[in-house]
Amino acid sequence: MNETIVIKHLWKTENVVVGYKYYRQSKNSYRVTDLVYKISGTVFLVLGVCNLIFLLNLNFGSLFLIGSGIFLLLRNKINLLYFIHKCKQLKYENKQLEWEISEDKIVYRMLNLLETTLNWELIKGILDTPEGFLIFPHPNTYYWLPKSAFNNEADIAHFVFIAQDKVKNWQQIKSSQ
Repeated sequence: MNETIVIKHLWKTENVVVGYKYYRQSKNSYRVTDLVYKISGTVFLVLGVCNLIFLLNLNFGSLFLIGSGIFLLLRNKINLLYFIHKCKQLKYENKQLEWEISEDKIVYRMLNLLETTLNWELIKGILDTPEGFLIFPHPNTYYWLPKSAFNNEADIAHFVFIAQDKVKNWQQIKSSQ
């Protein structure tokens, strides 16, 4: 089982967005702040609407509460739209990506643009999701490797075998967002 897995696929914004959603889902701080924002947004919205109904006049305070509540409740969607916008600004769409995964290292390259070599001992963690793998060389930096990019199930199993052996922090998410 010393063979190198070679994966070639195109950079697609929708794939990167899937990885980003799983990245956010994996962060405890994100889950806590998301709950706080949802509760705050609901409270602001209810207070603003109640203020309008009971005072029977349209004032800046009511509109501010309603606007703030809507913004807080839509924060995830706004954040995702901003992330998609930033990804599209990179102009990487349909650029060829190549991964070489071996017992020693992972090489990630975007042909004619960049190349990164990750030795297994430098990888802080891997998150196995239903749609791909988040590979963390640093706690807040990740590479997204979609399972759809693998040539076959045997290559996925081989990657999992190597990664579980080499990386101490291996986690798995079974359900999607």
